[in-house]
Amino acid sequence: MKKLISILLAAGVAMPVFAQFYRTNNADTDWSNLENWTTDAEGTVPATSVPGRGNNVQWYLGDAAVGTKTVVTGDLGNISIDRLNVKSADLTFSYVNVNIGNRINFGAVDGATAATEDNRNTINVVLDNTTMKTWLCYFANQNYTDLNFTLKNNSTFQITATTWNQYQGVGSKYSTTHITIEKGSTFTTGTSLTTNGTHSAGQYSTSVMDVYGNLNAAAIYTTDQNTSTSTINIYGSANIVSTGSTNANQKNSYLNFIMQDVDVNKMTYITAGTVENSDVDAIFTTGDILNINRFTITVDVKDFSFDGDYDEGESYAIALFKLTNATETFSTDVISIVNADKMGPGWELADEALFWNESTLFLNVISVPVPEPSTYAAIFGALALAFAAYRRKR
Repeated sequence: MKKLISILLAAGVAMPVFAQFYRTNNADTDWSNLENWTTDAEGTVPATSVPGRGNNVQWYLGDAAVGTKTVVTGDLGNISIDRLNVKSADLTFSYVNVNIGNRINFGAVDGATAATEDNRNTINVVLDNTTMKTWLCYFANQNYTDLNFTLKNNSTFQITATTWNQYQGVGSKYSTTHITIEKGSTFTTGTSLTTNGTHSAGQYSTSVMDVYGNLNAAAIYTTDQNTSTSTINIYGSANIVSTGSTNANQKNSYLNFIMQDVDVNKMTYITAGTVENSDVDAIFTTGDILNINRFTITVDVKDFSFDGDYDEGESYAIALFKLTNATETFSTDVISIVNADKMGPGWELADEALFWNESTLFLNVISVPVPEPSTYAAIFGALALAFAAYRRKR
């Protein structure tokens, strides 16, 4: 190795030197405030430049940053760094493009004090109209870490790695992770997404993903540990694409379809018992659903709604699953429909509420007339008269 370095130096090859910026405990939120940064972990060497100006930069939000909030904006142009390491802090990226050449560590910072049951890490990260790209990302990468990661206002988060899928898990021991992908925002990983646990690392942890927007992955794996819980809440506006399969490695794996604000592009008419457009987009497209007996799958129709006009008395089919590589479809008996009595005025389930059409699982709903206010008044008036007559007879 020494010989190789000597050869490189002799040849005039520059070795990369990484500038390290450490967040101070200064209460100011402005990322560009130099008082928020030092260049050593002890906080003795003040920064003389704003961090995030090149790929040879690493950010450390370690012990000193606990409880701080930092707002990163695009005022100075695009942000380009090598690593982002966060122990316990709040970070908001607003209207900025961020390229992280190597990786993100949420929950683990070299040299920082380890979290404990009585002194947990808390990390809140918000991408607001922001594009962030990184090669690799470790979610809640330390025990006793609570991570909240939110994408909003058409933000994009992209993991470019096409290998190391087992390291993109969400959750270490005793950790909690809550990822929210709001409508219009996109979360993309170039390889498989493990929603909770990396082999033995995710014991006694909880992962929740609320997907209103777009989620793309080569495959999706739920918890690796029978002591942990993985929940994916899939809202009607979601667009989830797993080019591979979706796997429940253990029980306590939940897929919940929540039928509010359903994307009208996911719906088609049912005429004379036939789906008019069997190629309609699905809320969740995946190669296959594996280990189906380990999944708990529900379709929650409480306050059912969708983002378009509808015709009274018509039947509509909503494409829930589309299986692109499945050898055979699984039975709808493993899926539960909940809150059918709380759909709200104007809607009810068809007699056969769930059915397969080729490789797509549909939810069948019917638009029913809603009485006008005058009709309600007449009904109540008739009831009042009947009650009055009953009392006179007595």
